[in-house]
Amino acid sequence: MERLPFSTYSKILWLLLILFCIRVVAQIVVYFVDVPFLPSFAHWHSDSIPYSALVISQLIIIFVMSHVALKFSRGQVVANRRIGSGLIVIGGLYCLLMAIRLITGLAGLSEHDWWDKPIPAVFHLVLALFIIVTGRFHYRFSRIKK
Repeated sequence: MERLPFSTYSKILWLLLILFCIRVVAQIVVYFVDVPFLPSFAHWHSDSIPYSALVISQLIIIFVMSHVALKFSRGQVVANRRIGSGLIVIGGLYCLLMAIRLITGLAGLSEHDWWDKPIPAVFHLVLALFIIVTGRFHYRFSRIKK
C-alpha cells in the first residue's frame, strides 16, 4: 500500500502561498511608502478592479490557500478524481490565459494596463500552479487507500 505524499504536496502549496503573500504584502507596502528596491505601486496593480476590492479578494484567496495547505500538512485530504480533473482543467486554462497575458504584455503587443503589467500576471501564474498542484494530488491519488 502506497503512502500518500502529503508532505511533498504541502511543502509546494506552502511555498506558493508564501510567494503570493509576499506579493500582497509588497503591494500594500508600496501603496503607502516608496520603497527604493521595489517597483512602484503602478507596477503591482492593473486597475482592473478598485484596489480596496483587490486587497479584500487577495485576503480571501490567502485564507482559502492557507486552509488547503493546512489540510495537506495534516494529511486530511481525501483524494477525489473528479475534483482533481476539474482543478487541473481550471488551473491549466487559468495558467494558459495568464501566460498569454504575460507574453503579450512583455512583447509590447498591447497598450492596455491589464496586459502590460507583468507582476500581477506572474502571481496569477502562482495561483494557477496552486490549483494545478492540488488537482494533481486529487487526480493521481484518488484510487489509493490510506
